[in-house]
Amino acid sequence: MKVTRKTADGTETELQKDEYTVNISGKTITLSLTNVNDASGKTNELEKNVTYSITFQVKPTEEGKARLPDR
Repeated sequence: MKVTRKTADGTETELQKDEYTVNISGKTITLSLTNVNDASGKTNELEKNVTYSITFQVKPTEEGKARLPDR
C-alpha cells in the first residue's frame, strides 16, 4: 500500500509508515492518518489544500478472472 500527499503547488510526497495506520477487515480497508499535520492540536487532521491518495493492488477472485476476456 502506498499513501501520498499532493500540495496545492503540485509537490507530491509518500507518507511514511508512522504517518498512518491501516485496518483491513474482509473487503473493507480503513486508513487513519497520524502525525501528518504540523499545526498545534491538529496532528491527525487533514491539511488544508492537500490531496491524499491511496494506491494498492487488487487481486481478482476466480469468478472475476473467469469474466475477463481472453488476451
